[in-house]
Amino acid sequence: MIVRFSPRPEDLQRLQAGPIGPHLPSFATLVSQQGYCSVTGWLKVRLVAKLSRWLQQHQVPLSELNETQIAAFFKGRWKRLKRHVGDQTTMAFLLRHLRHLPMPSALSVAAGQRNTAPAPQIQPALVGALGERKNPRKAT
Repeated sequence: MIVRFSPRPEDLQRLQAGPIGPHLPSFATLVSQQGYCSVTGWLKVRLVAKLSRWLQQHQVPLSELNETQIAAFFKGRWKRLKRHVGDQTTMAFLLRHLRHLPMPSALSVAAGQRNTAPAPQIQPALVGALGERKNPRKAT
């Protein structure tokens, strides 16, 4: 039987540190509404809590959180830990959630400064694929 993610406020309270901390319960509620199982839900919430602590340690305000900051967080994280399949999806989900919250100034600047460059690990493959498509007649 699959146990659905349904966090109690007291379980989330210890994770509510850093600039994302006050928004962690609403993010957890959204994850719960998506129907994730308990294990996956907690992985997503803990990842966001770790990002929040990282932002606090690097003195990055919530208003400056964007794709570039998340890439820097992952760069340091992936040196120590293996990559998880849903990590980037979780962060995209978080950004979307935060940008839709009724906050006067938070993320207003960050939303306008989105990083449109391909992720570094994807870029070489993408460039190679685009190079091949430029002149498809060459191969024949």
